[in-house]
Amino acid sequence: MPVPACCSISAFSTGSTRRSKTRRQDTRSTNAKDELKEKAAHYRRNNIRPVLVHGYTTGLPDAIADRIFALDMFFGIRQPTEFLSELKRLIKPDGILVIDDGHQPREATRRKILDSGLWQIESESKDHLGCRPA
Repeated sequence: MPVPACCSISAFSTGSTRRSKTRRQDTRSTNAKDELKEKAAHYRRNNIRPVLVHGYTTGLPDAIADRIFALDMFFGIRQPTEFLSELKRLIKPDGILVIDDGHQPREATRRKILDSGLWQIESESKDHLGCRPA
């Protein structure tokens, strides 16, 4: 049985001062990318490639993922429809998006997903939602 191709989406805040934000963001992003490369090498995962993204366009090919995990970050996305649109572009037609609430109420998560018109919620647990492309 083939191993599914997965994407894990991560995000982080870079602070609030406009003048130093770009430099701090680049430093944190580079550090996070390097840290992920080191962890992948340590666990001998040669199929992990960190991609640094500014905004909501990844530059990755269409339909590359069987599963996408967006955990503990969706609450901080400022433009959820743009974000969900990119995830839909990345997922295979029969793929699954696993997303959690993070630090927002479940109803806010559900509303953002359903209002996008891009995903249907197929399952829910106390920890996450399972979504399929609409």
